Amino acid sequence: MVNVLIDMSFLTSAKGINKTKIEENGIVPESYVYAKHNIDSLQFIESNAYYTYNLKEYQDIINRVTDSLNKLRDEYNVLAEEDEKEKKKQDSIKRSKRKNKGFLLDDSQALMNKD
Repeated sequence: MVNVLIDMSFLTSAKGINKTKIEENGIVPESYVYAKHNIDSLQFIESNAYYTYNLKEYQDIINRVTDSLNKLRDEYNVLAEEDEKEKKKQDSIKRSKRKNKGFLLDDSQALMNKD
């Protein structure tokens, strides 16, 4: 149930952000999650009803979902920071090469003008 709710949360967020792309690709979020976890909507509804009735168990599930989503968010943020640092490094290298290339052209032109 935890994994189903995590996937539902991802797809609900994605749908809210980029609904058009999801629809263009023919993805129905709920159907995708059901197929991925080999369940159908009735099984999900029945499981959800069971856990809603057993609030302590449901709260434990929700806590695990929240913890998992927070962990994934933190991992994503670390990757995004690393990616941003790498991009800045590559941009700096490109600028440096252009700058050095410009100096080389200027120097060679200066040498040519001295003759």
